[in-house]
Amino acid sequence: MFDSVWFQVADMERASRFYASLLGRDPAYESAYWTSFDLGNGQLGLHGPSDPGATSPQGGWVLCLATDDLAEFVARAKGAGADVEDGYHQTPRGAIASFRDPDGNRLQAIKVGATVADLAKD
Repeated sequence: MFDSVWFQVADMERASRFYASLLGRDPAYESAYWTSFDLGNGQLGLHGPSDPGATSPQGGWVLCLATDDLAEFVARAKGAGADVEDGYHQTPRGAIASFRDPDGNRLQAIKVGATVADLAKD
């Protein structure tokens, strides 16, 4: 079920160099908006700022869990008391649902390989 943990960074190149050196490995995927490092049983992701004008990143760590049924997972999250954002968003790896736990911590669920258009058909 564990997929990844990620956070926003202010400077992707600097953060990528730092984590490559710290982890002793090159990124598995690298772009201006997303860089990930394969950790064997999941990935560490670096996300560029959502606001291009931001001088510091927003948020903190985000735990992302993988699921084969995103709609069912979202229903379980709501039933458990999560504040679920409306709709899904597309990433290169799959469709994602975002939500917050009762304490406001950010979480996501991903259906790897799915598209938002595929999920709209279900």
